[in-house]
Amino acid sequence: MKFFKYLAVTAAATLAFAGTASADSYPDRPIRMIVPFSAGGPTDNMARIVAEYMGKQLDQTIIVLNKPGADNLIAARELIKSPADGYTVMFTTNGLLSVAPAIHKDFPVKPLEQFSYIGGVTTYPYVFVSSMEDKREQFSGFLEDTRKDPGSVSYAVVGNVSAVAGGLLTDSLNVQMLPVRYKGNSETVPDIISKRVALGMFAPSFTLTLINDKKLRPLFVTGENRLKSLPDLPLASEVDPALKEFSASAVVWTAVVAPKGLPDDIRAKLESALKSVVDDESFVAKVEDLGDQVAWKTSADTRKRVEQDGQTWTRVVQSTELAL
Repeated sequence: MKFFKYLAVTAAATLAFAGTASADSYPDRPIRMIVPFSAGGPTDNMARIVAEYMGKQLDQTIIVLNKPGADNLIAARELIKSPADGYTVMFTTNGLLSVAPAIHKDFPVKPLEQFSYIGGVTTYPYVFVSSMEDKREQFSGFLEDTRKDPGSVSYAVVGNVSAVAGGLLTDSLNVQMLPVRYKGNSETVPDIISKRVALGMFAPSFTLTLINDKKLRPLFVTGENRLKSLPDLPLASEVDPALKEFSASAVVWTAVVAPKGLPDDIRAKLESALKSVVDDESFVAKVEDLGDQVAWKTSADTRKRVEQDGQTWTRVVQSTELAL
């Protein structure tokens, strides 16, 4: 009997030691980074840059996996069902973390309860665009038409943030526009160019090349400061004073999260690696070249931001009757 007790104690000690050793040697194999959007979009583009730099910090490969669809739920569920061992993380946006739960009354994912937070990374505004073939060369033309014929002007929606942004835009201007849902930004471009959809809202990283190639016409940008890459492009608040709140609120920020229950030592190692990434001057330069900005938040501050933004967007959704 004493022999079996000895075996049990020895086995428990061995497992404990193995667990400690595993944490100390983490990561000893490639890490998966899930992205809730299609390849080629702004979130995917930024995720691949972060994965490259973060992989160097961890001396390990980080593989980006695109899991678009179902309002980010496919990606979120993939993360939730993954082991909380640091080998699966997700690069996502406030669209999933704070906007989706505000839009959907019965949203099945609870970001504050089911995710571990690594850190906030970047932020970017929306550039509103139309087809170069559209005769309405300024936003005022679209606004005039939708006031004459409510619902006649459509706009592309990709993800939850743009859905809420579109709702806040129309509510601020007291007009009716028609939202058209897409899974990814790349799918919307042919429809905007051909004028099947009148307006689009994209990240600068996705839009600049299309604008420079004369495929899309920029109308205005959200945020509180003009883009360095498009200094003549007016802010939404400059186009119409009624869009001041909209201009400040309609932005996207990104973060890295992991499954709930991530061990503190592994979380700390990932957070430290991510902080080193955002402090890297070459990373900052790449982010700014895309029209984005580095916006570092610690794991604790990221979680706090999710909570605060959730309260804000719940109020906006209720006032614009966007809840689903």
